Amino acid sequence: MTIEDLQKKKLRTLLVDADVNSLREVSRVIMNNPAFELLNTCKTGRSAINVIKETPIDLIIMNPALPDANGFDVIASLENPPVVVIISDRQDYAYYAYRVDAVDYRLKPVTGELLNGILDRIYRRLLLTYTVSR
Repeated sequence: MTIEDLQKKKLRTLLVDADVNSLREVSRVIMNNPAFELLNTCKTGRSAINVIKETPIDLIIMNPALPDANGFDVIASLENPPVVVIISDRQDYAYYAYRVDAVDYRLKPVTGELLNGILDRIYRRLLLTYTVSR
């Protein structure tokens, strides 16, 4: 794959959050960013695991407070986890976010401008990683 191919590729994104309003807001930002493709949204850990098993994912944006599972356990259970961003209303989750190698951790509410900045940084980092590894 060339850099040009990578620049044309949309990053496959999964949103995981039990909060429907948060899912709606973050989905809107992702759908308006041409570098990202929103593959699915999940409200539970079990549904997230099922999507991840069946679909290649480049990015997970997650609130780890899920009704049926701890989102950090979901990420830790993945053999090769994708890039992870944690968005939560719990400040004490910051420690756990970095234990699962999350590239970013933000407290709710997250503005569209802030989320776009995070997405742009992730995209640039993945492009740089690919360029350097060649």
